[in-house]
Amino acid sequence: MEPGVLNAVRIHAELQSWGYRGGLTVLRDLMRPHRPTHRTWATPRYETPPGQQTQLDLFHSDYLEGTAIRRLYYLALVLSHSRYAYGEFLPQLNKLAPLKALRRGWSCWRACQRNRQHLGPGPPRPSRSQYW
Repeated sequence: MEPGVLNAVRIHAELQSWGYRGGLTVLRDLMRPHRPTHRTWATPRYETPPGQQTQLDLFHSDYLEGTAIRRLYYLALVLSHSRYAYGEFLPQLNKLAPLKALRRGWSCWRACQRNRQHLGPGPPRPSRSQYW
């Protein structure tokens, strides 16, 4: 067997070929302290400073109105630092509808700040993207 093998099933099979008659649970209990612990997260949490990032999502759903199938859009806007969310239903989707909804969302956040609610510094500051 290769050095560094910590799999109790493989060790049990090897020991059985040498005449071992004990159980697998005994080997698992014996190997547990020698196995490395997995304490790492799959993805690290990404925290942004206040006023640096907003997430925008746009969803749609079809519904039946009489005999016609209609589509309704939903715009969700979330401040990344405070997780404060703004949502708005849009009856139609054209070039200006999401931009106007975005502007209304930011205006709502500014109004909440004026009323002294703790939402962070407001909409993200304009910054130059590294990809543009």
